[in-house]
Amino acid sequence: MKKFFLSLALVVVASLGMANASTNVLDNAASSYGIASVNAVDGDYNGIATPTKMNGQTVKDPTPVSATFTVTNGILEGSVAVATANHSFKINTVAAITGPGTYAIQGSFKVSDKVSLPLNGNIVVTSVDGINLEFVCTAYIGGAPATESVFSFSTK
Repeated sequence: MKKFFLSLALVVVASLGMANASTNVLDNAASSYGIASVNAVDGDYNGIATPTKMNGQTVKDPTPVSATFTVTNGILEGSVAVATANHSFKINTVAAITGPGTYAIQGSFKVSDKVSLPLNGNIVVTSVDGINLEFVCTAYIGGAPATESVFSFSTK
């Protein structure tokens, strides 16, 4: 019986070691191809969002606003309030971000803090590294092209 439990303990320890090794192998393989591991991009990003289009209308005098986005396990989420238009966005990526690229988003578009409508679209990430984040978000209320809203975000 002692031998059985000793063997079982060795199997558990070996399995844990292999799991850690495979994670490191995957992270190293990803970085060799220029792809950050999911955890490498996790963090809180405080920066400036600049709306350029709201509900299909070009913003004539874009006013940058403070915004915070968080990446947890690769999922980006956050919100932007545009006081001049009395609108706000709340978005999150559908899949984990790992580096520059295009990612699908979903979320909600609020008008006058009274009406909340579903939105979808994408973000084009140009920079993300755990410290800095830059992207352009293009969102559509209910998926309708006429409701296109666009804003950029940067920590730089």
